[in-house]
Amino acid sequence: MSEHDFFMAEELAAAGQPSADFTPAVAKLFESRITEKSDISQMTFLFRLFGVACFPRGELVAVAGKAKSGKTFFLSLLMAAGRVNPNLNANLNLNGNDNGNVNLNGNGNLNANLNPNLNGNGNVNGGQMPLERIREEPLRVLWYDTEQSQQSTQDILVNRIGKMVGGAVPEGTSSACQEALENLYAFNVRMASWDERLRMFMDVVAYLKPDLVVLDGVRDLLSDINDGREAQSMTERLMQLAQQHKCCIVCVLHQNKSGADNTMRGWIGTELTNKVFEVYNCEKLRDRTFKVEQTMTRKYDIGRQLYYRVDEDTQLPVVSEHPACNQPRDAQGRWVCQNTITVDLRKLFTTAMEGSNRKAFGELMAIALKKCGVVDARTYYSYLEEAQAQDIIRVEVHPATGKKWVTLTDGQLPF
Repeated sequence: MSEHDFFMAEELAAAGQPSADFTPAVAKLFESRITEKSDISQMTFLFRLFGVACFPRGELVAVAGKAKSGKTFFLSLLMAAGRVNPNLNANLNLNGNDNGNVNLNGNGNLNANLNPNLNGNGNVNGGQMPLERIREEPLRVLWYDTEQSQQSTQDILVNRIGKMVGGAVPEGTSSACQEALENLYAFNVRMASWDERLRMFMDVVAYLKPDLVVLDGVRDLLSDINDGREAQSMTERLMQLAQQHKCCIVCVLHQNKSGADNTMRGWIGTELTNKVFEVYNCEKLRDRTFKVEQTMTRKYDIGRQLYYRVDEDTQLPVVSEHPACNQPRDAQGRWVCQNTITVDLRKLFTTAMEGSNRKAFGELMAIALKKCGVVDARTYYSYLEEAQAQDIIRVEVHPATGKKWVTLTDGQLPF
């Protein structure tokens, strides 16, 4: 018996357990014991959003949304922020020379990603992009694109991320621009088989040891998105990979197609919901306005939503305000006509709760349709969205089951 095992056996004996029961499995388990004296490094985060730490090292993070909801656009912002120091905004100028100063928008600020002065006066709807990198040194970024064509990947790298960090990288661009993209490794593996994608992904993370990994999308590393065993195995491998190499792996996954169902697709979606550190939901609103919201976290809640739009001339993101009135959608996610709502929404949802502070999403809808005079599902969804905007109710997702609940704002969560 090794000295390590001997002391473990002694500890078990002192606790009243015979040493004969000290099996190899118990020995392995004791290696994972946590006490107040355990030497464990503190959790570190890569970014802040609205001043709140997010995207931790050694963890998985999920970015979800319907098709074409702005997921890759948000990730472009994230990757650009990982490469450009947000504290250097005021020092950049439009010389484009060899002294490391770069400016492409004519006013001394980075294009849209951190201080989006795209209107020529230093203000875009009154605010800066509230996303910043925490550490001074740029991050090493790995972008693993399984979904788009090679042309699309390059276009995003050069004409979106490249411009946000200081410009594309053609010959003659300043050395600072080239350096900004130098440690951003973009790989397009759309044409590879699923098992090749998986093998190459595991190996390249071990080889490059990036700080930030964008896995867009995780379902393409699986043969079957609805295979429970495969989904569990994949999630465990990703968690081990993130922990071993101290990187944050951002897993991109589509939500279910139904407009009323915002859970992530398949068994892999269920596994990720249970295991990730936090979840961000992307949504496309009217007038090319995009919304990003943290919907789940294990530590720090971000109580605000990020809204941005795409500038028509530059095709770059511009911070915007909350839309004055969100146009409602029907159950299939389609835009419906905007009507002025004259119903007392607090009274409506309080009545539908039938004396409770919370109900399951589907149950509440059924009661509202049958007993509260709501004429159809389309009308109900418009009431639901407006009630959320007025902070009368909130829609929550159970962190373990993924089931949706509706809670009156003065109520408590059911979990």
